[in-house]
Amino acid sequence: MANILEESFTKYEGKEKVFSLNGKNLVIPAGLDTFIHYRTKFRELAKVCSDNALQEYNATVNNLDTFMEHFPKIYHRHLNVVAGKAIDVLISEGVYNFSAETFTKRHLDSICVTLNDYETMQQSIEETQELNYNNAGGIVKGLGSFFTRNSGSFVQGFVDGVTDSLADETKSLTAEQKIELYQRIIPHKLLQNTFVDYWNVVITMVEILQENNKDFCLNDCDDVNDIEAISQSIKNPNFPQERIIDVLFDYILKNPTEERVYKLLQDKFGITEETSAIFDYFIYPDFANDIYSENDFTKEESLSVSKNSQSEQSDSNHDTSTDYQTIETQSSADNSGGDILKKGLKIGAGVLAAGLALGAMGNQRTSGGGLFGNKISGNSNKKDLFGTAVCQRCQSSTTSMNRYTCIGCPARARCTQNVD
Repeated sequence: MANILEESFTKYEGKEKVFSLNGKNLVIPAGLDTFIHYRTKFRELAKVCSDNALQEYNATVNNLDTFMEHFPKIYHRHLNVVAGKAIDVLISEGVYNFSAETFTKRHLDSICVTLNDYETMQQSIEETQELNYNNAGGIVKGLGSFFTRNSGSFVQGFVDGVTDSLADETKSLTAEQKIELYQRIIPHKLLQNTFVDYWNVVITMVEILQENNKDFCLNDCDDVNDIEAISQSIKNPNFPQERIIDVLFDYILKNPTEERVYKLLQDKFGITEETSAIFDYFIYPDFANDIYSENDFTKEESLSVSKNSQSEQSDSNHDTSTDYQTIETQSSADNSGGDILKKGLKIGAGVLAAGLALGAMGNQRTSGGGLFGNKISGNSNKKDLFGTAVCQRCQSSTTSMNRYTCIGCPARARCTQNVD
């Protein structure tokens, strides 16, 4: 098998394709075929790059210090490979106004979730430091937004690979605090997010091509918001059976990354030569499955120290009503309620514990969903960016609807919450 890292990524001109099922045809327009081709190639590339990142992670990361120092460099190094292939496509498509830096910056500003994971850990470290300095006790206030600092600078630092100063921030933590923070990282979820970020490079590339009048025949994913209702209707014995294929084919054309549509096809018609051809083309169910598990990683720093700290704390006058091992893990983007203080340790709820897996994994993993998560169609190429790293309103002195702040925001054109 050829090494995809050595392949040349160039302009692809799609062709109309036809798939048949029980005498009915699913016609794929040439523009949509172009999109599917890019989506498939970049998934293969993203998997290779995230696998390489995983190997580096296992070889270099074994505690909080090495995580803070090495992970951003690992992440950025392999993201550069994927971004470089995207730029190759852009150039072959006649789009010349993006460098590796500007393309990566745009990608990080919009749909990357691994960056959020890293910054969450950074802010957890800073909160713990503050408690150490102030010798505070008891439950403390929540983090609020993970992006209350100058997140624009943070993103740019991540782009530039400037991480030494971030790694230095762990020096004032105790060994016990470092171990407990490190144990909050679930590596297979983190690298799953990394894979998704790499694959979603194709979204950023397609957005840019659409801005330059490239037609991908993509529909608005809002048109499939009633998929659950349709699913129930199809299962109703009164639903006209001759219409089932027509309805499902229509939904595939609206959003080819909606995994529930293929599941309905599979449940209704089984795995046949015809359905297999459709599934293979749209890489189902591969796009709907996680690619990493906890068996891909080992943590060399044992939980025993943290367990000992629990025992010590039980013998003290500290509040032990919250056991760190039994806290319900949440998405790293959900920091409401559940922040804890444990022997001087401040950590956001479920830091890195659940992952987000935005974009490339299908609708069930993010609102908006799939590789259409950014609604890359016409003028609907927007999503709610309020509260994210790119949001300028969140970095101002007030989080109110400030039209002047929004006007100066680089994400204004892509955000549904901007104030005109």
